[in-house]
Amino acid sequence: MVERTVRSYDHLDIIFNNVGIFNNHQGILDLDLTTCDHLFAVKVWGMATCVKHVVQSIVVTGVKGSIVCMASMVATSRAENYNDYVMSKHAMLGLVRSASRYLGKHGIKVNCVSPSALTTPTSIN
Repeated sequence: MVERTVRSYDHLDIIFNNVGIFNNHQGILDLDLTTCDHLFAVKVWGMATCVKHVVQSIVVTGVKGSIVCMASMVATSRAENYNDYVMSKHAMLGLVRSASRYLGKHGIKVNCVSPSALTTPTSIN
Protein backbone atom coordinates (compact mmCIF):
# COMPACT_ATOMS: atom_id res chain seq x y z
CA MET A 1 0.00 0.00 0.00
CA VAL A 2 2.71 2.49 0.97
CA GLU A 3 4.97 1.60 -1.95
CA ARG A 4 2.11 1.88 -4.45
CA THR A 5 1.11 5.28 -3.09
CA VAL A 6 4.68 6.59 -3.27
CA ARG A 7 5.04 5.27 -6.82
CA SER A 8 1.83 7.00 -7.87
CA TYR A 9 2.25 10.34 -6.05
CA ASP A 10 6.03 10.58 -5.44
CA HIS A 11 5.62 10.76 -1.67
CA LEU A 12 3.29 10.08 1.20
CA ASP A 13 2.59 12.88 3.64
CA ILE A 14 -0.56 11.89 5.53
CA ILE A 15 -2.38 8.77 6.67
CA PHE A 16 -5.62 8.25 8.54
CA ASN A 17 -5.21 4.98 10.42
CA ASN A 18 -8.52 3.35 11.36
CA VAL A 19 -8.39 -0.29 12.36
CA GLY A 20 -11.26 -2.23 13.83
CA ILE A 21 -13.10 -5.48 14.25
CA PHE A 22 -16.23 -6.45 16.11
CA ASN A 23 -15.86 -8.57 19.22
CA ASN A 24 -18.03 -9.62 22.12
CA HIS A 25 -16.47 -7.15 24.58
CA GLN A 26 -15.27 -9.27 27.44
CA GLY A 27 -15.20 -8.41 31.10
CA ILE A 28 -12.16 -9.27 33.19
CA LEU A 29 -13.81 -12.33 34.78
CA ASP A 30 -14.61 -13.95 31.43
CA LEU A 31 -11.57 -12.72 29.50
CA ASP A 32 -10.68 -15.27 26.82
CA LEU A 33 -7.00 -14.66 26.04
CA THR A 34 -7.20 -16.19 22.55
CA THR A 35 -9.98 -13.78 21.62
CA CYS A 36 -8.08 -10.94 23.26
CA ASP A 37 -4.93 -11.87 21.28
CA HIS A 38 -6.92 -11.70 18.04
CA LEU A 39 -8.35 -8.30 18.98
CA PHE A 40 -4.86 -6.96 19.74
CA ALA A 41 -3.42 -8.50 16.56
CA VAL A 42 -5.90 -6.58 14.43
CA LYS A 43 -6.34 -3.33 16.37
CA VAL A 44 -2.98 -2.70 18.03
CA TRP A 45 -0.46 -4.56 15.87
CA GLY A 46 -2.34 -3.58 12.70
CA MET A 47 -2.16 0.09 13.62
CA ALA A 48 1.48 -0.15 14.72
CA THR A 49 2.40 -1.88 11.45
CA CYS A 50 0.74 0.86 9.37
CA VAL A 51 2.47 3.59 11.37
CA LYS A 52 5.84 1.85 11.03
CA HIS A 53 5.69 1.51 7.26
CA VAL A 54 4.28 4.98 6.65
CA VAL A 55 6.89 6.58 8.90
CA GLN A 56 9.71 4.78 7.12
CA SER A 57 8.52 6.22 3.83
CA ILE A 58 7.99 9.75 5.18
CA VAL A 59 11.39 9.91 6.92
CA VAL A 60 13.25 8.64 3.82
CA THR A 61 11.66 11.25 1.55
CA GLY A 62 12.15 14.05 4.09
CA VAL A 63 8.53 15.17 3.77
CA LYS A 64 6.90 16.76 6.79
CA GLY A 65 3.88 14.58 7.42
CA SER A 66 0.91 13.74 9.59
CA ILE A 67 -0.38 10.50 11.00
CA VAL A 68 -3.90 10.49 12.42
CA CYS A 69 -5.03 7.38 14.28
CA MET A 70 -8.57 6.51 15.33
CA ALA A 71 -8.74 5.65 19.01
CA SER A 72 -11.75 6.04 21.30
CA MET A 73 -12.87 8.09 24.26
CA VAL A 74 -12.36 4.97 26.40
CA ALA A 75 -8.61 5.35 25.78
CA THR A 76 -8.69 7.98 28.52
CA SER A 77 -11.49 6.54 30.61
CA ARG A 78 -12.92 3.14 31.45
CA ALA A 79 -15.78 0.81 30.66
CA GLU A 80 -16.81 -1.87 33.13
CA ASN A 81 -17.66 -4.74 30.78
CA TYR A 82 -15.33 -4.05 27.87
CA ASN A 83 -11.89 -4.82 29.29
CA ASP A 84 -10.40 -6.21 26.09
CA TYR A 85 -11.64 -3.25 24.02
CA VAL A 86 -10.47 -0.70 26.60
CA MET A 87 -7.04 -2.33 26.82
CA SER A 88 -6.65 -2.18 23.03
CA LYS A 89 -7.63 1.50 22.91
CA HIS A 90 -5.19 2.34 25.71
CA ALA A 91 -2.47 0.60 23.69
CA MET A 92 -3.40 2.67 20.61
CA LEU A 93 -3.17 5.88 22.63
CA GLY A 94 0.22 4.76 23.95
CA LEU A 95 1.40 4.21 20.37
CA VAL A 96 0.26 7.71 19.37
CA ARG A 97 1.86 9.36 22.39
CA SER A 98 5.21 7.61 22.05
CA ALA A 99 5.33 7.97 18.24
CA SER A 100 4.49 11.68 18.40
CA ARG A 101 7.25 12.29 20.89
CA TYR A 102 9.81 10.43 18.79
CA LEU A 103 8.73 11.59 15.32
CA GLY A 104 8.40 15.31 16.08
CA LYS A 105 12.11 15.76 15.40
CA HIS A 106 11.43 14.49 11.84
CA GLY A 107 8.61 16.98 11.31
CA ILE A 108 5.95 14.30 11.58
CA LYS A 109 2.83 15.02 13.65
CA VAL A 110 1.05 12.06 15.21
CA ASN A 111 -2.42 12.61 16.65
CA CYS A 112 -5.50 10.61 17.45
CA VAL A 113 -9.20 11.14 17.10
CA SER A 114 -11.13 9.72 20.03
CA PRO A 115 -14.86 9.63 19.33
CA SER A 116 -17.61 8.24 21.47
CA ALA A 117 -19.81 5.40 20.21
CA LEU A 118 -20.46 5.56 16.48
CA THR A 119 -23.18 3.86 14.48
CA THR A 120 -21.51 1.83 11.76
CA PRO A 121 -22.63 -1.17 9.70
CA THR A 122 -20.54 -3.40 11.98
CA SER A 123 -22.07 -2.05 15.20
CA ILE A 124 -25.61 -2.34 13.83
CA ASN A 125 -25.20 -6.02 12.96
